[in-house]
Amino acid sequence: MVVTSQQPARIEFTNHLMFNAVLTENEDICMRLIEEVIGRRVESIEFLDFEHQLQPQIDTRGARLDILACVDGEYVDIEMQVGREPDIARRCRFYHGAMASRFTPKGVGYADVPKSYVIFICVADPFDKGHPRYELATTCLSDPSVPVDDGATTIILNASAWTQERNPEVAGMLEYAVTGRFSGKLAEDIASAVDEKNLDRRWVRASMGIMTYEHEFEVLNRELEKRRAQVEAAQAQVEAVRAQAETTQAELESARAEAQAAQAELDSMRAEAQAAQAQVEAARAQAETTQAELDSARAQAQATQAEVDSARAQAEATQAEVDSARAQAEAVQAQVEALQVQAAAADSLQALSKKLYGLGRIDEFFAALDDPKLMEALLAEFAE
Repeated sequence: MVVTSQQPARIEFTNHLMFNAVLTENEDICMRLIEEVIGRRVESIEFLDFEHQLQPQIDTRGARLDILACVDGEYVDIEMQVGREPDIARRCRFYHGAMASRFTPKGVGYADVPKSYVIFICVADPFDKGHPRYELATTCLSDPSVPVDDGATTIILNASAWTQERNPEVAGMLEYAVTGRFSGKLAEDIASAVDEKNLDRRWVRASMGIMTYEHEFEVLNRELEKRRAQVEAAQAQVEAVRAQAETTQAELESARAEAQAAQAELDSMRAEAQAAQAQVEAARAQAETTQAELDSARAQAQATQAEVDSARAQAEATQAEVDSARAQAEAVQAQVEALQVQAAAADSLQALSKKLYGLGRIDEFFAALDDPKLMEALLAEFAE
């Protein structure tokens, strides 16, 4: 999201920063929201990291959750979804798996895997069926009467169908998310918390800056992915050129072997010619007959010499092709190295922006984008 001077300096409840602020700074609101959605009383709540990121392994996809809380010993993830999410069901399954992997102690039995809830508040209908809520559960297709209690509960709320929601408190919250109007105590308290948070102009300005930064970071990340794709394509081109060079080298070796065989044949025929010449010297009486044989052998030797010369010329032409292919591979390799340098520079800028953002110095990063000396100083500072 890019913030411009034409946009009102107000952040709504559906914005992920406001959503997180309202629920994490007002435990009673969050507890009542959970109670109304899942249909049971909540005795205690403990918020985990803000926008908690679950990363089971370094080389696997992470799960970045909006609101993650431990509620009465069970784990609840609450998500606000403004845009359409075509794979929301698999996303929910991934979140359940990530929470189970992160919060299940090592060595416990499967029966002790903690229960988890994933609650999505969607502005648009994710399934286009018009229901105000979609409750997803694992069932046995062969026999639905078979109890399948995997401890994972998924509830997806469709705010666009708030008029059909039977729970008036949930309906009021969904109405507020879509229209800005509210009814019911829960929606009233949420609206008051949103208004109060918008009065904190410092927080609003900081949030606007974060949204601008997130947009620029997304643009930078897309550019980085584009550069990485270029590097991979160039690397593939290098491999293709190398394969072509290896094929040409094999052809050259074959031509050389043929030339050596022809040379051996030539040496053999020269030896025969020399033997014939000796016979001419020894039997001058048969000079005419022997001379004819000698002339024939010489003609055959000349023809063989022509074949050898032709093979040598082919070998030299093949060598020239190999040299050209090697030069092309070196040029492409140079392009790859240049793209890798650019990608490394982009990674450095990305790492620097994250560090400055974490230190509350993100304004220095934006200023350094137009000031090479300042950027060099910041990079040197965090390189130590």
